[in-house]
Amino acid sequence: MTDQEVVPCPLCRSEQRSLFCRATDRFSPQSSERYSLQRCLDCGMVYLSPRPTEMDSPQFYQHADYLPFASLGQEGSVVGWLYRIVRRLNLRWKRQLVDGYWRGARAAKPGRLLDVGCGTGEFLSVMKREGWEVEGLERDEHASAFARTRWGVSVFTGGVENIPRDSRSYDVITLWHVLEHLYDPARVLSILKLHLSAGGLLLIATPNVEGFDSRVYKENWIALDVPRHVNHFSSGSLNRLLTEGGFEFHACRQLPFDPFFNTLLSEQLAARQTPGWGFLWPFRLIRAGLVSISSLISGSRLFGSKFGATLVCVFRAC
Repeated sequence: MTDQEVVPCPLCRSEQRSLFCRATDRFSPQSSERYSLQRCLDCGMVYLSPRPTEMDSPQFYQHADYLPFASLGQEGSVVGWLYRIVRRLNLRWKRQLVDGYWRGARAAKPGRLLDVGCGTGEFLSVMKREGWEVEGLERDEHASAFARTRWGVSVFTGGVENIPRDSRSYDVITLWHVLEHLYDPARVLSILKLHLSAGGLLLIATPNVEGFDSRVYKENWIALDVPRHVNHFSSGSLNRLLTEGGFEFHACRQLPFDPFFNTLLSEQLAARQTPGWGFLWPFRLIRAGLVSISSLISGSRLFGSKFGATLVCVFRAC
């Protein structure tokens, strides 16, 4: 049992909260241990409390099925195989998104890019091939070493304090599914802002706690991912965090393939919570398909991109 800490709201620091839900670690779905997610009564932010201390948190990433580090392991898992397909599609979409907003803002050639929480470096490799000058930041030393060796990119190991102070400004900084892991997101963003060029772009992707799929699956929503995810953002709470940190909102989109992957894993988690009900799988697959399509539609520009499975928001440094 790791040490636990009770914390105030990471957005407004209020200690007024109500229980949002209790969830199990998806790697131990039949465990009796439940983690408590709270909703701030003042600003609506959803966050984990009590939570493991930041010093203890790395141990929860060492599971063989932790997909962001899938390149470090074996490729035999069906889920791992599906994840690699989704990742490949998402990488293409991310590249187009970054290029589109950067060229639209500056009508310029590729610039300097920092990918925070770069994992095993696949996104860096894609952007490097497109002519970007890339660097990454990753706290897991095995993942960062893999990225350097496999893709030949520069990756700093550690937290934001490990970015060299004399490093030149970045034109674009990306955080793909990183913000939900950060114990002090406001502090991290304030440091990253110092490394962003004037008018530079900050792109953030994070699960949407108010998304359609979250509302359907509740405590079995795979993106709760306790205790690794300690913050759960909505469009409103994400915008507040960034605007208070000195950033200007520019646009919001969604990762188009996340709904399909999220719903399948959420159905799998729900099924593992109720063993012996395997005959329900045909119905689960039908529901997953319907929820995926509904999530994709509700996260479209028609609805302001506020209710999709993932928020992908673009900000500029003020």
